[in-house]
Amino acid sequence: MSRRKHWPTCARPLALLAACGAALVPAAAAPAPDSPAAIFATLPSTERRWAEKALASLDRAGRAAQLVMVRAYGLPLHPQSAELAGLLEQVGELGVGGIVLFRSELDSVPPLLERLQGAANLPLLVSADLERSLAFRVDSGTTPLPGAMAIGATRSLEAARFAGELTGREARALGIHWALAPVADVNSDPANPIINLRSFGEEPELVSSLVAEFVRGAASAGVLTSAKHFPGHGDTDVDSHLELPTIGGERARLDRIELAPFRAAIAAGVDSVMVGHLKVPALDPAGRPATLSRAIVTELLRDELGFDGLIATDAMEMRGVGGVWAGEAAIEAVAAGADVLLLPADPRVVVQALVRAVEEGVLPAARLDQAAARVLATKARLGLHQRRTTDPRGGRARIGDPEDVRRAEEIAARSITLVHDPEGVVPLAVEEPLRLLHLVLSSDELNGQIRGIPERELAARALVVTTRRLGPAIGDATADEIVRQAAAFTHVLVSAFVRVTSSKGSVAMDESQAALLERLAAVGPPVVVVSYGNPYLLGQFPEVDAYLCAYGAESSSQRAAIAALLGERPIAGRLPVTLPGLYPVGHGLERLSRPLVLENGSPESAGFRPAGLAEVDRLLEGFVAEGAFPGAVLAVGRAGRLAHLRAYGHLTYDPGAAPVEKDTIYDLASLTKVVATTTAAMILVDEERLDLDATVASFLPRFRGPGKERV
Repeated sequence: MSRRKHWPTCARPLALLAACGAALVPAAAAPAPDSPAAIFATLPSTERRWAEKALASLDRAGRAAQLVMVRAYGLPLHPQSAELAGLLEQVGELGVGGIVLFRSELDSVPPLLERLQGAANLPLLVSADLERSLAFRVDSGTTPLPGAMAIGATRSLEAARFAGELTGREARALGIHWALAPVADVNSDPANPIINLRSFGEEPELVSSLVAEFVRGAASAGVLTSAKHFPGHGDTDVDSHLELPTIGGERARLDRIELAPFRAAIAAGVDSVMVGHLKVPALDPAGRPATLSRAIVTELLRDELGFDGLIATDAMEMRGVGGVWAGEAAIEAVAAGADVLLLPADPRVVVQALVRAVEEGVLPAARLDQAAARVLATKARLGLHQRRTTDPRGGRARIGDPEDVRRAEEIAARSITLVHDPEGVVPLAVEEPLRLLHLVLSSDELNGQIRGIPERELAARALVVTTRRLGPAIGDATADEIVRQAAAFTHVLVSAFVRVTSSKGSVAMDESQAALLERLAAVGPPVVVVSYGNPYLLGQFPEVDAYLCAYGAESSSQRAAIAALLGERPIAGRLPVTLPGLYPVGHGLERLSRPLVLENGSPESAGFRPAGLAEVDRLLEGFVAEGAFPGAVLAVGRAGRLAHLRAYGHLTYDPGAAPVEKDTIYDLASLTKVVATTTAAMILVDEERLDLDATVASFLPRFRGPGKERV
């Protein structure tokens, strides 16, 4: 069809030149959408030039390698170790785009990153799962931030924003650029074995708002974030580390629940989205894992939701990919729209497979170039072309700041949720002679969450406690012995450490442990269970006397739970999930704190005669005047009220000595006379078993001698 056939749409030739001239005069072609040129066009000029030069310097294998991120441990390594040699080969020779840090020690990470960045031709993108800031991956020395569900129990946007900000500050201080957080999954299945307390909760609106605030907080601190696991891993009882889960429901339900937090994250400016190994028939009828599905990654996430940041796969070593050969899985993931391949089982095989796929026409070269360009543009935005590492000494000083620790502990305290307490057992009456049988229940033979924190917290309060640690299988003889032993205690306190961890397949308490708790609840003293993991456990032992949720085993959460249990902090957390058949989402019993101080009151309010206390004042004033002692402080309390507080005399006998104040602190010498002997005597007087006017000889006949009969 000739162009002349379109001319009638213009009124006359001059109008044609004006209105249709763009079709006749050649113009510079705009870069194709999502081409490297279009991606780099969003960068400032200096960063754009570096990214363009970096991409041009890479051959096809180098571009493929930029998509790959490999596993690293920030632990002490010998310079000649095989582990370090392997990492250096992947970074230097293969040219991978970045690393994912797993278990690390604070002081080992900077030298490792210095070595790896120095060996890399292009700067490495350093990432880590930081769902609880550095505490999620670094053993100690960090801020003990509670997890997502603990924040969900506070329902605090400020707490979520602080979590993101803290994550960003501590990550960048250590040299980490990309936090693989937050979890945007809505945990709607109580049997979910892998998301569970890693989610903010089961309400899409709450999860969406907290996810968005986390993203904003992290952005303010300069760290990249990643909403995961798209399109939502919450509604399944299958762990994608072990097999491919299916997320059911119609598209309308997915929009309302699963996709809502990801929309919120995108609106908040999230930098990346991690796609999960999930089968979602409503989104891809072919049943392909979302990671390998163009319908989910490109058509839904990129095109429909309008996300233009990095798209990363979940770990490609996971079985949820579906038994696909590593090279084929990588090809399909990149073809589907992924820009970053996390943790492939064999990075070299993946790079070779991607190159061959392009050469054979299976994978468009433009798709590979586009993904590599997104990675390089991300590095440029972070300024890694100018500085790859952080100052280890300056960075170390910014981690574990006391004010951050205080704020994290405050969030932990606000998250503690009293779910079940029909008889009002909590808080424990610490003014009574408590004797606690403390059972520490572990879901695994080896459980690093059990660090003796509750034991130390109880010991610091000088409570009488006997602790027994029990593994996941409790024999009948052991159970019988514990039931008999419990009769000698006022309460049974259970610290339940049921971990939510990958490749385990279940988050239930072992049946033998649950059966023991049911027996104790039926025959023994009150049983109080604190869950430092899976919050849904109550369904296995609903007859216990009290049940509290701490939503994780971070040290701040463990300390907060003990403080709440003993009435030192108020309890106000609310369930972010439903406990099926027991309690709805949003439920939570409130308890005021019970500080061990006396309220100010009049003598009459405490049951004293004012004239009687005035006589006590005259008595003490007389002793001071006679030089029996230079000064004193008297406090008289009863029934929770401070009836009388008075200071007398001076600190010493010296002339000009400072007067005694009401808050003057004296040493604790001779307290036994007041606390033990006097109290015991007063009880005996009340019981009319002791006459204060009787002589000592009437009790001790051998108390004889001149004048002693009148004593």
